[in-house]
Amino acid sequence: MNFEIRDRLGRALNTIFPKARLELAPRLAARLVADPLRVIDVGGAMGPDKRWAGLPNSTIRFLRFEPNARSQSDWPVEHRNYLSLAIGLADKAGERPLHLTKAAFASSLDTPNERVLRAFATWPWYVPVGMTDVKVDTLDACIARLPDWRADFVKVDAEGEDLEVPKGGRRTLENAFGVQIEVAFIQRNLEAPLQPEVDLWLR
Repeated sequence: MNFEIRDRLGRALNTIFPKARLELAPRLAARLVADPLRVIDVGGAMGPDKRWAGLPNSTIRFLRFEPNARSQSDWPVEHRNYLSLAIGLADKAGERPLHLTKAAFASSLDTPNERVLRAFATWPWYVPVGMTDVKVDTLDACIARLPDWRADFVKVDAEGEDLEVPKGGRRTLENAFGVQIEVAFIQRNLEAPLQPEVDLWLR
């Protein structure tokens, strides 16, 4: 079952059998409604992480960065409390070529490493289908232009830009209570950092 069919089926089932909501203490719920949790989702092609599904929409806000136009409408309709920016994040502003892959969520600013990826069953996701130029900026610069935003939690799944994104967001990350970064132990994208390099920088 491909991703698109599985995703549609999941959304349909969630309409019929809604996921359970977390029961928040009244004081906590009131506080979060007055000042919602702010989650930054870098590379949010597949919708918000399931960890947030139990929170009422009024208690959480999402800021999504997704430069691939093919992924702009992929978020479930029930998550309306979000802002989506069609921009890529890196360690400096400019314009970069985006390597488009058969599965939109696998597209990357870095070249897919075909020699490595062909050994895995997920290779069809990474088959190149073209290139397009996209605007990129730093996380710090983007947040500075959004005075109502801060980073309570930051998730980075940027297909190889796993170190450039945090390097461009030093100030933003200073006050985050949590950071989740997808790291690689093999080089899926050419010139992309591996887990030890990302871990060392974060430390």
